Amino acid sequence: MFHDGAYETAKQLEFRTPEENGEQDGSGNQNTPNWEEVFSSAANQFDASRWRQLLPKIYSRYGVQASLINPGGNPHLSLFIRAEGEDKRLLIVDQNISEESLHERLDNVLNKKIEEMSKKYAVTFTSDNDAIRLDQKENPIRCRRPRLDELFAFESALEESFPSHLSDDGTKGTRVFFLRERLFEKGGAMFIYNTRAGQPGLLIDSILGERRLPLTEEDTNNPEAVTLEFVLLHELTHNGQRKLGWEKAENTDKFSRELGWLPVERSVDGKSETTWLMETKDGRLLSFSRTLNQWIVCNRKGEPTDDKGLVTTENSAQRLTGAQARTLAKITPPTLYFSNPREMDAEVTTTFRVSKGDRARLLRDYPTLYQRAKANDQLEINLVYGLDGNGLPKLIRDPDGRLVERTDKNMHKIDDFERKANKK
Repeated sequence: MFHDGAYETAKQLEFRTPEENGEQDGSGNQNTPNWEEVFSSAANQFDASRWRQLLPKIYSRYGVQASLINPGGNPHLSLFIRAEGEDKRLLIVDQNISEESLHERLDNVLNKKIEEMSKKYAVTFTSDNDAIRLDQKENPIRCRRPRLDELFAFESALEESFPSHLSDDGTKGTRVFFLRERLFEKGGAMFIYNTRAGQPGLLIDSILGERRLPLTEEDTNNPEAVTLEFVLLHELTHNGQRKLGWEKAENTDKFSRELGWLPVERSVDGKSETTWLMETKDGRLLSFSRTLNQWIVCNRKGEPTDDKGLVTTENSAQRLTGAQARTLAKITPPTLYFSNPREMDAEVTTTFRVSKGDRARLLRDYPTLYQRAKANDQLEINLVYGLDGNGLPKLIRDPDGRLVERTDKNMHKIDDFERKANKK
């Protein structure tokens, strides 16, 4: 049963799909634990059959994993989250703890984490009783509370998002909606520029929650792997774009051209609509087709063309994969997600912020995009936190993605980081 007070209304939605994350299918990187490894060293006094039933339940509900302590003597279980490259212990419980007490203790940990994050970042999260309307004519979509693993990933993203997760005046944080239902066939995340409460918002599709991506950049050795931290930070970055003026038509045109994109006005169902075409090194123009989930070659009017350059239907047009389009692009995107200039820009900013390694790669391989991201990032920081009496920024972003005071020591730290990144 939904209550009117729990309804929220979303506006101006965007989302990303597994394919645009560079995944081969919609399954994502599954990280479901191998529970038999937990029991392999257990002595006879450990009730493995009981915990074979309990552990999948608490993993599904809280995102919590487990390991055995003192398996040959009086067995206990260590409950933890694998995040930032380490096991973050939450609880140690006796093997005979009741299921009710186990859930009660984990609920306490989860509620405390939510309270801590709300105080530190001014963010709010949905509960199991909330719902959201994407359109006033549609039925509300049921929400849920976050899992602990999702909160740890979100905490990492929030540390690097300052001030993109905040309202313009810096007083309100993002409202995060964890949905029980899918919005799209293969799931994704969507950013909301404004909720009914007047704060930025973020929707986490149920499928994204089920995909169990690696939580943070430190939790994978694959530089091309998409992490939950990266996805969340990317979506928060869209609010930063709004602050920098992407919503103004003249700025959208200017920013997009800087990234190698050209606007084309087309008539779709009797309405004028802007289509963005990506320029290639050999002078062709490409458009991303969500219907085909591929890139198609177009003329300067945005019309699909075949391999002879003749206008044709989208289904018969010359097609390219995301990897092929990325290689051909006049300005090479740093990731495989660049379906339009706004998304490409968000990926550049996210790569700049998310980790020291990603920032170094951006500087080394995409120096022009790096300088653009650094300048725009500083501009957004200045808009929220201001300048000092000498007209210089009060805060800057260090190589780890955190905001720090602008001191000689911190400036030298960034200079040293950039020199070393350029030498590799």
